[in-house]
Amino acid sequence: MADPAESLSDAVVLVVDDEDLVRRLMTRTLTEAGYEVVEARSGVEAVALLAADHGRIQLVVSDIAMPGMTGLDLAGVITERWPTVPLLLVSGQIQPPPEFRGCFLPKPFTPDSLVAVAVSLLPGG
Repeated sequence: MADPAESLSDAVVLVVDDEDLVRRLMTRTLTEAGYEVVEARSGVEAVALLAADHGRIQLVVSDIAMPGMTGLDLAGVITERWPTVPLLLVSGQIQPPPEFRGCFLPKPFTPDSLVAVAVSLLPGG
């Protein structure tokens, strides 16, 4: 796992996943890497957090398969309303959906791979 002292940014990361265990594991991984993390259980909750505090949130990590607003739906909203906020979609699918052209990480992934992708997407990465 990445050393917290090597964190390239004091960025705030928004982790979005309807599965509590998966969301907590991603949160713990990113927190241990030195990032502040806020959590959302749905795309709708994520949009509300971004609207309230989008200036601090510098990366969104979201599952694709969620009830209601999917990760792809969330990607569309982020692209439209907050185009400078990078998005990492994660999924149990091997490949990203063909309509998604952004950053994708298939599950299961290692903590190191999550941190490496986050670092690459964050300012200074």
